[in-house]
Amino acid sequence: PNLDGSGIVACTAGYYALPSSTSCTACAVGYYCPSTTAATQIACSPGTYTNSPSDVCTACDAGFACPSTDSDVKVACVSGTYSVGSQHTCSDCPAGYSCAATNNFDTTQCSPGYISPSGSAVCTICDRGFHCPNPAESPLACLS
Repeated sequence: PNLDGSGIVACTAGYYALPSSTSCTACAVGYYCPSTTAATQIACSPGTYTNSPSDVCTACDAGFACPSTDSDVKVACVSGTYSVGSQHTCSDCPAGYSCAATNNFDTTQCSPGYISPSGSAVCTICDRGFHCPNPAESPLACLS
């Protein structure tokens, strides 16, 4: 706007103007600005981000981790881990379960005689000479 008050234009989303200001100010990356008329900058939560002025944070996609709130860098979850979205790190598949996908928490409990340590995508059969009474724990040696 002009100093005489003419030419007033509203700020666009992700920008704000203070009273008596003659220009709009960009919201910082990693933050969102819900109002165009107040200097309220709110930090994005872990697993969300902004990399340009915005009035909302963008959620990280399922199957990916977004380690930074000020960048759109997405790290794909590896086999044995998963993300349901809006996560800054991938979660390990729980011990005693198999996890078929990296983009959801779809687990299947291991059958008797099988084991799966935390972070493993599949259940494996217990080795010869051992028994596996608990799929989430280490195998036990058979007594001779």
